[in-house]
Amino acid sequence: MVPQDVAASRIDARLTRVAIIRAVRDLVAVKGEGVSIREIADTAGVGSATLYRHFDGKKDLLDSVSMHRWSQMCHATQARAAAEPAAQGIRRVVGIIDMYTRMTTSDAQYIQALGLRVGHDPTGIGPLRDAFDPSFARLWAVAQERSEIRPAAHPNDAIEMAGAIRQSNRRLQMLTLLVAGIATPQIDPDKLVLELYLRDK
Repeated sequence: MVPQDVAASRIDARLTRVAIIRAVRDLVAVKGEGVSIREIADTAGVGSATLYRHFDGKKDLLDSVSMHRWSQMCHATQARAAAEPAAQGIRRVVGIIDMYTRMTTSDAQYIQALGLRVGHDPTGIGPLRDAFDPSFARLWAVAQERSEIRPAAHPNDAIEMAGAIRQSNRRLQMLTLLVAGIATPQIDPDKLVLELYLRDK
C-alpha cells in the first residue's frame, strides 16, 4: 500500500504537470513557437526548476500537449477495451471518438500555431499510437460483430476524420455526421451523440 504522503505527492506532481501543459497550450495558441520557457513557468505558477523536473526543454514542452492528448486517448481506450465485452459496442467506440474531438477542438489554436498534422506530429506520439491503435481496433471489431458499424468502415479513418474536427461550435454536428458515416442503419446517430452529450453535461 502506498503511504498517504507519497500518494499526495504524486497527485501534486500530476496536477503541476497538467498546469504546465495547459500553460503551453494557451501560450502557444497566442504566441506560437516564440513563447519563452519563463512565460510558460510563470503562467503555470511554477518555478523554472520545477518545470525542468517535468520537461527536458523547449521542444519537450512544445510537444507536451500532443503527447498528453495521446496518452489520455491510449489510457481510455485500453481501459474500455479491457472492460466486459458484452458492455462494448458502438457506444464505446463513439465515446473514444467524442473524447478525441473534445481535445482537438480545445487544442485547435495550439495545433494551428505549430502547424501540426494531428495524429502524426510530433513524432514522439508514435509509441502511444502503436498502443492506442490495437486497443481501439478491438473495440471497433466488437461493434462490427454486433452489426453496429459498417463492414467497410475502418477505425484509423474514423480517428483521422475525428482529428479534423476543430470548430467547437460545430463539433456535435460534425461528430454526428462522422457517426452517421460509420454506423449501420440500425443505429440512430443523432440519438447516440445526444446521449453522449447529455451524459457529459
